[in-house]
Amino acid sequence: MLRLIYTSKISRDIDSKGVQEIISSARNYNKRAAVTGVLLSNFDCFFQVLEGPDILVKLLFEKIRRDPRHSEVKLVAESQVGGRLFSQWNMSYLMVSEKNDSLISSDWTKLSANECETIIEMVV
Repeated sequence: MLRLIYTSKISRDIDSKGVQEIISSARNYNKRAAVTGVLLSNFDCFFQVLEGPDILVKLLFEKIRRDPRHSEVKLVAESQVGGRLFSQWNMSYLMVSEKNDSLISSDWTKLSANECETIIEMVV
């Protein structure tokens, strides 16, 4: 099983309705593909963890890379894992606000792998 973490900037053309469409589409696809994970947003960037069968996670990530709703897509980490962190979530979504000070960053595409792991630990 593959766990993949990436960050991206949200296209300027995307509003809250567009984000909801991304979430709905992700949940439908992930359920069929046995992919689980979490998607975080801080209004400017996405931070996502995907878990599931290797080929399906890789195909999904390539689809995300080509999606014009994302820019500056950065693969942060990719590893083989024995179990899921997000087994109950086809795609959980968390909009981060000022109330979540420790998760706020102006540009998540600049986060290090260690910083991403810290965020995951806070969400799990």
